[in-house]
Amino acid sequence: MKRKGLVISIAAGLLLCGSCQHWTKSDSKTESGVEASADSVVDIKCVGDIPVPKDLVRDSVEPGSFGEYLRQLPLRAEGYRTHLYDGREKANRNAAYRVVDMDIDSVDLQQCADACIRLYAEYLWHNREYGKIKFHFVSGFLADYQRWAHGERIRLNAARTQASWYRINSQEDYSYDTFREYLLMVFTYAGTASLPQDLEVTTVGNDTPLPINIGDVIVQPGSPGHAVIVVDKAGPMFILAQSYMPAQEIEILRGQDGPWNSLVQEQESGRYYHLATPEWNFKINDNSWIMHFKNQ
Repeated sequence: MKRKGLVISIAAGLLLCGSCQHWTKSDSKTESGVEASADSVVDIKCVGDIPVPKDLVRDSVEPGSFGEYLRQLPLRAEGYRTHLYDGREKANRNAAYRVVDMDIDSVDLQQCADACIRLYAEYLWHNREYGKIKFHFVSGFLADYQRWAHGERIRLNAARTQASWYRINSQEDYSYDTFREYLLMVFTYAGTASLPQDLEVTTVGNDTPLPINIGDVIVQPGSPGHAVIVVDKAGPMFILAQSYMPAQEIEILRGQDGPWNSLVQEQESGRYYHLATPEWNFKINDNSWIMHFKNQ
């Protein structure tokens, strides 16, 4: 799901992402031990504030992990509409449960695979794990953030089939602005066709139920293709986030129970699992995979 042109201008914004350090539920209970419900949660400020389905408890996450980062993603106020890169509201108002409070560049680049890359790269950058920030282009070229931060840049040949490094200076620059410029280059030449090069398959054979964890990416490679990322989980149910085409803010998708989803096994042959999202249907173990970032 990706057709992109050359970036004419670069707009580097600020990430509006702060920790959700007020009461973030690690399970479905309030501090008093009373079961929480959707009606009892007045102000959902981050993913971890979203009430879990009845009788379920949120999976534990390691402190400082990518899973914890995703669970703490801040959300815009209820009723806020998903906006496209150019400021227009997204036409489909039924896809989003909430919208992640994170800026978007004013170019048509941050689409589905890019949103997964963006979230993982932001996590690594804020934790200063710069050496892990590297993503493949569709051509197979590996864009290494550390080389970018040390004064190198990437150019492509006239046919845009081959990329190479060249140096513009010898200064070290790990600033957020430079990081965002690097991401725009990645967004331009990466996509669902290249994303599996940066991922490992989580699913093994026909495991029942299929293993799925916070931080996993469900991807159908190709053109068109699509990718969504798991940002929270409670037992067999999970919350998904996506961007789409044209480029848009990252949204928390509506699911089978509010924003909560589950995998459904195909009944006739049991050969694959089905995951229906508001804008894409995945057939896991058939044309789509559950994967995770290699160095996660």
